[in-house]
Amino acid sequence: MAERLADGESDSEQELNRMISNIGFGRYHRRVLALCGLGWTADNAWMQCTACILPRVQRHFGISNGRIGLLSSCMFLGLMCGALVWGPVSDRFGRLVPYRWTLVVSATFGLLASAAPSFPLLCVCLFGLGSGVGGNMPVDGAIFLEFVPREKRHLLTMLSVFFSAGSVLTSAVALALLPPFSCPDEGPCDVGKQNNGWRYLLVTVSLLTIAMVVLRNGWFRLYETPKFLLQNRGRSDVVVVLKKIATFNGAKAQAAPEDARSPLAHIKLVRPLFAPGLRRTTSLVWAIWGIVAMGFTMFNVFLPKLLEATPGSSSQVSVYRDALIYAVSGVPGSLLGAWLVDTRLGRIYSMTIATAVSGLALIGFAFSTKAHIPALTIVASSVFGLTSTLMFAVIYAYTPEVFRPAVRGTACGTASAIGRVAGILAPLITGLLLELNSTIPLYVSVALLWAAAVCMFMLPIETRDIAA
Repeated sequence: MAERLADGESDSEQELNRMISNIGFGRYHRRVLALCGLGWTADNAWMQCTACILPRVQRHFGISNGRIGLLSSCMFLGLMCGALVWGPVSDRFGRLVPYRWTLVVSATFGLLASAAPSFPLLCVCLFGLGSGVGGNMPVDGAIFLEFVPREKRHLLTMLSVFFSAGSVLTSAVALALLPPFSCPDEGPCDVGKQNNGWRYLLVTVSLLTIAMVVLRNGWFRLYETPKFLLQNRGRSDVVVVLKKIATFNGAKAQAAPEDARSPLAHIKLVRPLFAPGLRRTTSLVWAIWGIVAMGFTMFNVFLPKLLEATPGSSSQVSVYRDALIYAVSGVPGSLLGAWLVDTRLGRIYSMTIATAVSGLALIGFAFSTKAHIPALTIVASSVFGLTSTLMFAVIYAYTPEVFRPAVRGTACGTASAIGRVAGILAPLITGLLLELNSTIPLYVSVALLWAAAVCMFMLPIETRDIAA
């Protein structure tokens, strides 16, 4: 199953990889990991925020189950547009452009959303929010991968720890803000005065995002990645960056390779992804992103509503407590993924097994809600949180690894956009299915996840031993 990239590496790319390895993994790389991780934290923090406020927004504006999915769909539409725009922008103008501006856009629209006077305007603001945060994961993952030595590429899965942290952070804030500042479970409610917890949550996450912007743009200066410079600019620029990184790490930089190619190669970015040797990989990777996003979102976005429908977890405090437990359970999954990808299982088998087990966990969740067993519901959701985070950790690591630097931003951005399209459709479909039966969306999710596992198993390129 393990194959080399179909189009191989140029001599200059091989030489650059060797020099990056000689510099080693040091202080600079640890800071890049942390700062890129903040982008992943913001991404999941905002997605979890949307899921948490959904029931409260539904009551605030009197929206039906069939229409409330528009809230998440608008968010995912923005995420899709952001991924489609920021990925190619990073390939054409550099990784630093989206790195500096995506969170600024997100925080701005987050604050606007908190003051939205109507449901349509709230949806518009969430679209704008998503268009910013949608560029974080594909671009930040590419940034870290292009700085890190090949021997440490497994640490790319560690970014998923930050991704899980975003969900935990928002869930904890939601538990603190939503129950006391939302309409009571029973009885009348003046939504204008008693149901503003969801607004406070939006403001809080926006302020946290602003803090991330300050850290990323003010605390530490990130350089353009050497691999982007090699593909687009000049040898002297690569030399300067390598020397600065080496000096920061306390190592020595060697001479940089000659230029690999000119910026004119970026005129057509998608065609190389469907070259004969890469066509199958591109198609399967993009299919995996779409199918997994559909299956995961159908469960994740409506988790608070599903928990509210479970006897024994009907109060707002217990619902958001269980949602927090679910979020926390994902953190070990990221750590487990970072270990598994360098074992004999590699990237492909690790994500295949994790995806299949995630489907089994949803079957357990569906059974427990039907049988009214709250304890089993928590266990099943926690197992799903663990394995789905492991699954995403490996997918997020594999995708930038399997594509060459020249098209990496476009490939990852398109994959992310396809996932966002699925995210747009999933809430709408789930909302309609919930009006029929609360367990139908769960079994649809199971089928989708198992279909994704089959696609993962069919991937032809194992990236464990391939230089990025």
